Amino acid sequence: KAMREGKLDAIRASVVPERAAMMDNPDFKEMLGLIQAIMPSDIAVVKATETGDSAELELTGKNDGQEKSGIATLKKINGKWLMERESWK
Repeated sequence: KAMREGKLDAIRASVVPERAAMMDNPDFKEMLGLIQAIMPSDIAVVKATETGDSAELELTGKNDGQEKSGIATLKKINGKWLMERESWK
């Protein structure tokens, strides 16, 4: 939701520190527009697999009416799950 709405503070708070640091790049706002354009809507978690402080989510969503599948990896840092990586097909 934060990504779709372009709320930089909320995005920064929901990702691992390495990804948050990438937001300091002056080109990030332009990249954000591209990410928002290709990001599926109506995202649902199909399966979650947790292993210690790591988790993998299998996702589904729609983009331009087409069903998409994706994988998100999360990492628990200081008791909070943060997005490490997300990819869609």
